[in-house]
Amino acid sequence: MALLAAFASLTQSANAAPLSVTTPAAQTAVVGSAFTLQIVASGGSGGNQFSIGTGTLPTGFTLDSNSGVISGNPSTS
Repeated sequence: MALLAAFASLTQSANAAPLSVTTPAAQTAVVGSAFTLQIVASGGSGGNQFSIGTGTLPTGFTLDSNSGVISGNPSTS
């Protein structure tokens, strides 16, 4: 099962340093195997919160809004 790139939206104050969001290269999730993907934000004013900007993650996956970790156990392909 290919996990499509999820776009994170972050909120920052107007006077914050420029915000940069880094996502790793596309990865493949395997049915029945644990999967983890780390999205990293740098810059901004700190205390950034991640959220899904458009669409949804596949069934069985969650996004930790504080850490930017997408994780889950895919059950279908």
